Amino acid sequence: MRASRRIAFDRPLVGEVDPEERFALFPPDFTMKGMFFSRMLELAPPGALDRTLPQLHARPALGRYLPFADYPQVDFSRLAHHVATLREPGVDTVEAMRRLARLDVGTFAASRLGSVVFALLGGTAVEALQKLPEMYRISLRGGAVHARALGPREVELAYADFYGWLDCYAVGHIEALVGHFGARCELEYDLDGLSAGRFRVHLLD
Repeated sequence: MRASRRIAFDRPLVGEVDPEERFALFPPDFTMKGMFFSRMLELAPPGALDRTLPQLHARPALGRYLPFADYPQVDFSRLAHHVATLREPGVDTVEAMRRLARLDVGTFAASRLGSVVFALLGGTAVEALQKLPEMYRISLRGGAVHARALGPREVELAYADFYGWLDCYAVGHIEALVGHFGARCELEYDLDGLSAGRFRVHLLD
């Protein structure tokens, strides 16, 4: 699969996907910090995840995740997909996941570790985007992200072996990080399958 497209912040993504196909791609040793799992539990209505929790590879002990412990990325993907479709029933799955991903940046920024990282980001969205790979390295294990500035208002992000729904969830991360600095952006992406691709982030005036 290869897809090239341009994305505006206020234009919904369209397209349905097979979530089980995507869950099956995650390597078993790819992990993510528990703070993001906890956020998914908080966002779901009571009892809404009862059918999803038994499908997880590492269910939370006593119903809670440890913030800095490592849990399977595929488990997070299942939880996120369920929560996204519960929260946004009126949009396509890819748009629901995009909107949910925008909340992850706030979750990370509010954590003790995230507050330190954000203090070191610099004062502009371009500087922050160049540090996005470091945020991923702190938050999860597995996959690679590289960043480089292409100009004063443009950054390229390259993803490899990254199974976190590149066509929508990664989009939400980028948009939220830019928004954290009071900016807006448009994205161009060119995907080489479901786990690799390049994004060009254009900051708007």
